[in-house]
Amino acid sequence: MIKFKTILLVAIFYLSQSNMGLLMADNELPPTVYYSPDKLYSIEISKLDDQGGIDRFLFLKKQGKIIIATKTIGYLQNVYWSPNGKYVAVNNRRGHFGDYLWVFSMDGKIVKKPDDPIKNIIINPYSEFHDDDLYSGFIFTLGWNDKNQLTIKECNLYKNMPDYLEYISYCSISNNQLVTDKQEIHKKPRSDEK
Repeated sequence: MIKFKTILLVAIFYLSQSNMGLLMADNELPPTVYYSPDKLYSIEISKLDDQGGIDRFLFLKKQGKIIIATKTIGYLQNVYWSPNGKYVAVNNRRGHFGDYLWVFSMDGKIVKKPDDPIKNIIINPYSEFHDDDLYSGFIFTLGWNDKNQLTIKECNLYKNMPDYLEYISYCSISNNQLVTDKQEIHKKPRSDEK
């Protein structure tokens, strides 16, 4: 427990020292703006104030005009614009605190907030993994396919298990809600943790 608290305090210190909430390799800062292919829309992240905290605002803008403004922390990792131009998916990295996945519609609706779960449509075939033992997980998108389906990857780590579960979900949007059309689940070795 002491080791975790130490790591957490160090992470908070480094987050507070960085201009964008995380120190990057070679003191590079992550991008703060991503533009749609037609350059009409942008996703932007900025600090709430100059006090050095980790709080940020995430904006969807059309030709500079704010369509959506929502509070977040961290920095932009990836932004994916749907082929039909109606949606944008945003990977918002929070450092060691995990990831946020947002999905916005170009008409100003938040389709998916970070706390909105991805609906699992298949039953976990691995009986050794129990929800009570879930201790960490992360989620991000891999982008859109040509059918305007968003591919989402979710990795869940479990206590005292040498493996983790990886969910790959293919989601469409119906009535401004994310709908899981197809899903795969894989057991993967957790070779990077001891």
